[in-house]
Amino acid sequence: MVNLLTGPKGSGKTQQMIERANEAVKTCEGNVFFIKKSHRDTYSLSFNIRAICMDDYDVITNTDEYLGFIYGMLSADHDIKAIFIDGILKHADITLENIPSFIETLKKISKENDVDFYVSISATNEQLGNVNFEDCTLLDRKSTRLNSSHESAYRMPSSAGKKKKKKNKSTKHADSNLFPAPASPITDKPSASAL
Repeated sequence: MVNLLTGPKGSGKTQQMIERANEAVKTCEGNVFFIKKSHRDTYSLSFNIRAICMDDYDVITNTDEYLGFIYGMLSADHDIKAIFIDGILKHADITLENIPSFIETLKKISKENDVDFYVSISATNEQLGNVNFEDCTLLDRKSTRLNSSHESAYRMPSSAGKKKKKKNKSTKHADSNLFPAPASPITDKPSASAL
């Protein structure tokens, strides 16, 4: 299935895609990948999601190479069940003119590989008039405001302002019980069981 999230630039699509990916990885019975143009905002993704930044693959310059990249991902990892592509019009040479054929190819890949695509597009549905929405789901744009507990769950912890905890000297050698001293003295001769 190809899921499309459309809307004008700056309408919160990236944050919504991140939220959807973070929710999907909790219930998905396979791997979740998130493709973005840059590394910006990837810190918000769950550590269980494989983030791919296309700026790292600047040799991918056209739609065929981009689709080849997706086929390569799927052939290398047969456990991929969801691929999120954020801001597709920023990737390679994908434009409003060639997006209909790109989406048709994603539909084909989705059926062949049992993978769901989630694609955000900075365009209105009217601007995508040439796209065949059959076998596609148009996602509703929702509020992307995160509550503070969710927001902190995906941020790197800051050590600033935190006091260091002093080690209790009595627990300093707590791991010494893992390797108890041998019952007999060690000799230079190997034991019969070691031979």
